[in-house]
Parts: sequence; structure tokens; C-alpha cells
Amino acid sequence: MMKSVAVVIPYRGDLTHLREAVHSVRESSWTEFKILVFDDNSEPQVLDDFLNDDEYFPTGGIGLPAVIEYSKQFVFEDYVAILAGDDLMSSDRLQLQIKVIEQEFSEVCLSRMQKFSLNHEKLEILSGNPEIETFTKVWLLLGSYGADGTILMTTDFYKKSMC
Repeated sequence: MMKSVAVVIPYRGDLTHLREAVHSVRESSWTEFKILVFDDNSEPQVLDDFLNDDEYFPTGGIGLPAVIEYSKQFVFEDYVAILAGDDLMSSDRLQLQIKVIEQEFSEVCLSRMQKFSLNHEKLEILSGNPEIETFTKVWLLLGSYGADGTILMTTDFYKKSMC
């Protein structure tokens, strides 16, 4: 049975890059995923046609740590992937990260930020069980537009360690 992934996408700003981020998830080679977009603007954005009602959660500008905490109540899948609202994900990213987690009996798979391209044969992936003191929500702030840098973890790790 295929494992399921909740793709948590926190963002603040306009919808320009968010549309591309969501589109990159929808084109994933991994088919068992749920998209959860957390709008951390102080005022909710006007949604276009690229998000369903059950994928969009306005948070009122509470900040990234609070958004992560808030998101936990909506996650019931086997894994959680964090994707910044202005980043893109390669189509095989989730598949590669799940494979690494399962091969190494790990709880989390981090990846170095790389510019998005169509060739992902030589992705550098970091995995393992980082010391909790060093793995904080600051990790989620790393990245820039165009990076292919999701963080994937087990749901248990996300709910217990991301606090």
C-alpha cells in the first residue's frame, strides 16, 4: 500500500509564487498526497481557481512557528512534507525522500536547497535523526524562490518534535 503525504505549504504575501508551488506538488509522481496551504497574511487572500476549499487555511498573521503548530491538527497522513510557498518541488522529490527514510529507518529527510531543474538524478539528500536541539522551525525558513528543498518527515516526528 502506498504511503500518504500531507504537503504543508505555509506562505505570506501575494499568490504569485504560491500558484507555482501548488502546481509543482500536483505534478508529483507520488499520487497519495494532500495539499494544506496556510495563508499567514493578516487578511485572507482572494483565492483563484487553483486551491480547493479543503486545502486553504487562513491563519491571520500568527507567524511561522504558530502556523506549524496549528497545521498539526489537520495532518493524518503517514508523512509530512514542508514546502515554502515560494518554492517548487520536483516531480520525484517525495518519492526519493520516502525511499531514503524507509531505507535508513529514519524519521526525517532533509535536502540541500538546489535550483529547480528538470534533471534530478544527482540530488544531494541529507537524512537521519537530527538532534532535536538543532532541528528547529528555523530549518523551514531556509530556501529561496526556485529551490527544490522540501523537508519530509514522519507524521509522528512532525507532531512530537516540531514544537
